[in-house]
Amino acid sequence: MGKIIEKLREKYQIDAEQTALIDAIEVEFENSISERTSSIESLFSEFKGKTADIETINALRNEIEAIKTGNGNGSEKIESLRESLRKNFNEIQTAIRTNKPFEVKVKMDRVAALMTVANTMTADLKKTYAVDGGWDAVRYPDNFIIDVIGGIEVGVVPPIVKKKLEKSIEGNATLVQPSGLKPLISTGMDIAYFEKIKYAALFELEEEVKSYEEIYAKILELLNAQVIRDYKDGTFTWLSGIAAPYVSSALTATMVQPTLGAAVSAIALQIAALNFSPDVAYMNIADIEASKWEQAPDGHFLMPPVANLGTSLRVYSDNSIPQGYILVGDTSTVSEMHSALTVRFGGYTSTAKFENNQEAGVIEIFSLPYLLTRNVGSWVYNDIASVLTDLEAPPIVP
Repeated sequence: MGKIIEKLREKYQIDAEQTALIDAIEVEFENSISERTSSIESLFSEFKGKTADIETINALRNEIEAIKTGNGNGSEKIESLRESLRKNFNEIQTAIRTNKPFEVKVKMDRVAALMTVANTMTADLKKTYAVDGGWDAVRYPDNFIIDVIGGIEVGVVPPIVKKKLEKSIEGNATLVQPSGLKPLISTGMDIAYFEKIKYAALFELEEEVKSYEEIYAKILELLNAQVIRDYKDGTFTWLSGIAAPYVSSALTATMVQPTLGAAVSAIALQIAALNFSPDVAYMNIADIEASKWEQAPDGHFLMPPVANLGTSLRVYSDNSIPQGYILVGDTSTVSEMHSALTVRFGGYTSTAKFENNQEAGVIEIFSLPYLLTRNVGSWVYNDIASVLTDLEAPPIVP
């Protein structure tokens, strides 16, 4: 039993709960003072045995005394529990006698905690400091087919284009005597028509998406880019579908080990044999790069890398044309015109869409490519392997 309880019981009657409360307060306070005093005295004793620094010893002694008196910082004295009880003894006595509640205020200093990122910031708060690194684009193959055939953009693509055709001459002129019979020759005219086509896509989005301006602009950019890719892929499919295959040329069966450049020249010769003027070649980039490092059976390189594969044609390369294939042609025989890409919003496709603010839009581009049927021989689309096989000379029999 503590000294405070003993003093109180000498003068007053207190019940068990009041006794336990006062006793617990006194015990906790005495334990705290005892622990702090013991710790500092231990450090002081250890230091005293290792050094003769009188000033330091005196400073530690003053610190111990300050803690004992509750004046840890040497300035304003902190009132201890014991002193607070003594100061408010009369009030406590009256409260106990009249069985009324009372309180004792004691100031206790707490060492400030170390502030770290973990205990001062939430995960969401840290994310607000993220720096915008921009957009990461999905990679798609380049497609230069419109550049290959010389496509042009126009304000309005006409619905139909007509091409007036010269027909072949029948008969031939010949040397005749003044009174001789003249041979009959004749010709005719014809006309061909080509209609425009359209590449388009429908999309739907919630109207609220437009409030996020950057996201909305990016969505339209991505959708527009996809329509353009599909338009170019469609143009390539159209041209490669009507182009003639490779058959033979003046280089057939003339080479021991033909190269890709030789294959391009062979196709160009086939086209030139029909009185066209081939000027472009279109291949997968992998085929072109591999051709730069072709080797003979003994391992030496056949020839150093050269521009345009050693041909006089303009060479285009990208990944949109399948690897192992080649397209060669005369750009003067093919034409293509297209409109600018447009985006149109058409409102709501149904009442349900309207009720849910789901607006519909269309992205479209018009195109009108044309190549006369009689000029399909001016373009050749073929696999490279079969052309190389055609160029190989038969083995020499000893």
